[in-house]
Amino acid sequence: MIQFKVVKRPVIAITGSAGKTTTKEMMASILQKQCKVFKTKYNKNAPLDIVRQIKK
Repeated sequence: MIQFKVVKRPVIAITGSAGKTTTKEMMASILQKQCKVFKTKYNKNAPLDIVRQIKK
């Protein structure tokens, strides 16, 4: 398990072997109507990529 100590908000993680980027985009589109959303760019979803994008 990876702990993101820099994140002080709820985190939604999407797993599986197919459809993750599409699901991420759809979820972000729905959720951003109600709250602030951070999503990774493109399909940069490895833990290190996520941390790098959060710190920007």
